[in-house]
Amino acid sequence: MKQLNIDRINAKAPYKVSEDGKQLVFETRHGLHYEIRFFEEQPIGGCETWQFSFAKAEDMATPEDPYVRFTLFAAIIVENRNPLLTDITADFDQTAVSLTNKPSE
Repeated sequence: MKQLNIDRINAKAPYKVSEDGKQLVFETRHGLHYEIRFFEEQPIGGCETWQFSFAKAEDMATPEDPYVRFTLFAAIIVENRNPLLTDITADFDQTAVSLTNKPSE
């Protein structure tokens, strides 16, 4: 797994993130556990590439919890060096909402 700065992640994440072997883990206020993993891939065009996975450990229904999304963002975007990052994540959030909203009948 790509080594990340846990202190920097936890400074921004609403849920406490910890390392568990080759993955990052956190527990929600509902007692659900999530796992985040990063895998090194083959270089593309001379650049390092990474794949990540995000999974819920328990096989049960998940109540709506925006802190899960914020914790995931903190783990993926641990440094804000891009001045457009706020706009990019807001656009991503709007796109995700529009793709996951069910049409009203």
